[in-house]
Amino acid sequence: MGNRDFHDRPYDAGSLAKLEIFELYTQEWIPVFLSPVDPKFKEIHIFDFFCGPGTDSDGIYGSPLRILDQLRRYHRKGVAGWGKARIAVHLFDQDRKKIERLGSVLQRPGWAIPNVEIDRRPLSF
Repeated sequence: MGNRDFHDRPYDAGSLAKLEIFELYTQEWIPVFLSPVDPKFKEIHIFDFFCGPGTDSDGIYGSPLRILDQLRRYHRKGVAGWGKARIAVHLFDQDRKKIERLGSVLQRPGWAIPNVEIDRRPLSF
């Protein structure tokens, strides 16, 4: 297959399994920090150092969109601590083009989540 980029093809079964586990982890940890009426931590930072463009070639969500989708769900549910803690999601990848593609995805309706700051930039880990 040559040097085709990982994100330029559909995720394989192993990658999908890892992403699903990652998403479940995110789903379970967000309420730990945001469920209390008065959250213990006033800032929550979530980092993805290899975020890529957000999807594979079939549009299946990668890790950055899975993080944001979980945050969006908890915002809609109205968890008690929402808006009482600063939430920053840091999305980094060394490939500037992937960061630009992710930026295009995040410009679409629905990805602006109240009280969530997105720090998206090329950065080598």
